Amino acid sequence: MNKSTIGPASISSSQIEGEIQKVSSLIETAQQLLADHKMVDLTALREKVETLCRTIEQVQPEDTERVIKAITGIGQNLDKLSVALTVQNKSVIAQSRGATGMHAAVAYGKKEKES
Repeated sequence: MNKSTIGPASISSSQIEGEIQKVSSLIETAQQLLADHKMVDLTALREKVETLCRTIEQVQPEDTERVIKAITGIGQNLDKLSVALTVQNKSVIAQSRGATGMHAAVAYGKKEKES
């Protein structure tokens, strides 16, 4: 039986490294945007992570350890990004509540003056 027909097609280590770099770059960009107090769209990151996962399924045994180290680093960076997103979300919610309270106070204040 031919080995090439047993599993998924093999993929070169440079292709894997390319996908890992794309994901890492998107994580870094998202972290920088958050540091600059900007909103982040994670759609592209999600898509690249999905592509990376499909690519990893095709990794050669000799590349396994290197890939594991790289994706462990990505996992750690995703955890940090998650924390930063949570902090941003809480900040946005707090600001929104404060603004809503101010709008209500202004509205009620105007009604009292009009009476």
